[in-house]
Amino acid sequence: MKNLASLEIFLEVGKKRNFSKAAENLGLTKSTVSRQIQFLERELKVTLIKRDPRHFSLTDEGSVLLKRAELILDQTKKAFNEVTNSQAELMGSIHITTTADLALIYLARPAAEFSIRHPEVDLNIDLSPRQADLKSEGIDLAIRPGDLKDSSLYARKLNEQQPGFFASPHYLARIGRPKNISDLIKHSIISTSKVMIEGKVFSPKIVANNMSLVKQLALGGAGIGVLGEHMVKAEKKEGTLVQILTHIVLPKVPIYLLFPHKNMPKRVSILAQEILDFRI
Repeated sequence: MKNLASLEIFLEVGKKRNFSKAAENLGLTKSTVSRQIQFLERELKVTLIKRDPRHFSLTDEGSVLLKRAELILDQTKKAFNEVTNSQAELMGSIHITTTADLALIYLARPAAEFSIRHPEVDLNIDLSPRQADLKSEGIDLAIRPGDLKDSSLYARKLNEQQPGFFASPHYLARIGRPKNISDLIKHSIISTSKVMIEGKVFSPKIVANNMSLVKQLALGGAGIGVLGEHMVKAEKKEGTLVQILTHIVLPKVPIYLLFPHKNMPKRVSILAQEILDFRI
């Protein structure tokens, strides 16, 4: 940035062909202008202006730089203006990572409304259960379940999911209804991971990294699904899934909106706030 300031002073001196007039136009002292030109010459390791008190003239190198300086400064100002305008008009792109299940619950609607209001912003959404590195992969926002593992990230809690045990009526008619934890040994558990129940770890018969698939498998009678209650409201009402073992309270699962940097671009902060406002 120092070189740019010196270049701007050199351009004014070269156009006015006079140190005093250039200083007056820039609102600087003549000595300041002279020092900046000397600084630029030291940086470039060339002489730009011939030091003759009776006659102002540029060296060959100075003439070349003067021709390029105006274009350089003009392009720089345009670049700065584009960045400023992108903040004001919400331009650019936003990279988001989450799972398919969480995207449908927390992201789909606010992202759709945001996209309608800000058509110049591109949304790149990665639906993957993997734990992406937000900083190294250039990701702006993430929606993740579970306790925070990376203390360098900034987080806002969206919600808490209360998991429970759900099975289809025909599965329960075929295999029987479990009444306590020990009964679960005889049953097929379907979950996204191992299940901790009152200090005991149960390994699911079917592990799927997608909650919607866990629900569909439970609906199909493949076993007892460990599902968040928010995901089975319609199925409970219709009677296609029945909640069992209601006396066993599983740990709640927090859902977080994560971002790698405290100071986000305006487009990212606006979408983040809309996701938070939409939380269920």
